[in-house]
Amino acid sequence: LLNDAGQIAYFGTAINGSGMAAFGIWLDSTLIALSGSPAPGAAPEGVFGTFGFLTLNANGQLAFLASVGQFPEDGPPVIDDALWLFGPDGEGLLVAREGDAFEGKEIQSIQHRTGSGGGDGRPRSLNDSGQLVYEVTYTDGDEAIVLFTPRLRWRSSVSSQWDDRFNWTIAQRPALPHDVDIDPGNSLTVEGPAADVIVQSLDIGGGNGTANLVIGSGALSTTDGTTVYPNGVLSGNGVIGGAVRNLGLVHVEEGAELAFTGDVTGPGTFGGAGTKRFEAMLSSGSTPGLLLEDGNVALGTGAILSLTIAGPAPVTQHDRLIVAGALAVGGTLKLSLNGYSPQPGESFDLIDWGSVAGAFEQVDLSDARLEHDLVWDLSELYSSGLVRVERTVSTHRVPIPALFHVFAGLACFWVFRLTRLNAWPQRRHEHDSKLDALSESSDRRHQHRNAR
Repeated sequence: LLNDAGQIAYFGTAINGSGMAAFGIWLDSTLIALSGSPAPGAAPEGVFGTFGFLTLNANGQLAFLASVGQFPEDGPPVIDDALWLFGPDGEGLLVAREGDAFEGKEIQSIQHRTGSGGGDGRPRSLNDSGQLVYEVTYTDGDEAIVLFTPRLRWRSSVSSQWDDRFNWTIAQRPALPHDVDIDPGNSLTVEGPAADVIVQSLDIGGGNGTANLVIGSGALSTTDGTTVYPNGVLSGNGVIGGAVRNLGLVHVEEGAELAFTGDVTGPGTFGGAGTKRFEAMLSSGSTPGLLLEDGNVALGTGAILSLTIAGPAPVTQHDRLIVAGALAVGGTLKLSLNGYSPQPGESFDLIDWGSVAGAFEQVDLSDARLEHDLVWDLSELYSSGLVRVERTVSTHRVPIPALFHVFAGLACFWVFRLTRLNAWPQRRHEHDSKLDALSESSDRRHQHRNAR
């Protein structure tokens, strides 16, 4: 088979000094597999037998079917067909084997298409990302088409470049379909990528040594997230896309800026005198913890600083963000009580900084609702990073029915008052007339007595 890079894959026969022949597969002058040699992944002590159905991609990766035999001393031999994927330097992965369990069923037979087509319109089963499609028949008669995607691991034992594909499993440079692990047995540094790259997931650390990924000029993004393990370090000057779970260290040197466009969670440390910019959620996780930030922090307009309060004690009972350098505030502050009921007078020291500028565009208290007579006091948020819980100011409110009676009584009083005032002149006139009549009557009686 010939690929677009000019590489040739072929079957051949090797004859040793004793005249013994062995059947094998070569890529150019590199021996890939030989009958009687150990078959990778076919433990215990499985060896290759015969080969067939060879396929080749543009990266020099090969897939083939082969019989694999196991010859125990205390039992009959076991010979099955299996499917392998090999890199151009001879590293191999066992993809599937007859008798294996897959999705709850036992594989009876395996088939895959041979060839090196694709770009020229010819069918192929192996693409340039190292993905391999094959067909299986199960012991119950069911059939399935299966897509195998290799999980890529940093296999070099020394520090080197991300973009050198020979540092990765089967010499495959990571791309969108791949889950990627940097978990070396000894401490080392991986630099890059130089251009924008998207992978399925990325794990940094988890092996015996410290793994340090230094992001270069390209943006590194994931669809399923990045995990920085306790012995992992994520550093550099660039952009990290997708969710990040920090259990280890994110380190940014002075003068550099590392931007996170996805949610960042976890109790890990953020070190270095450089700037960490967050454009999505920043949280310690589901339980309270310390977000320790050496250097500077910038919270962008899309940032959500999510802090959990489950008690008055910092770090152990509520989240605390400590920024040793400058804190540029923006986005949203979201508080969550996590079932806790704060008491009047309690205060929570949530944020500390070397210097601060800006303000949150909004404070989300939807998950931090207090009892009906309590309110959040945010007056010290930008001066000391504290928030308090206070009682509302008590005011006496007159019920609506009582107000009605009060106003009705006042109305009646003023109607009565006005009526009395309007009637007063007439009643005064009548009173004066009665006095005049009494006076005239008295005068006549006196005159009559005098005449007598």
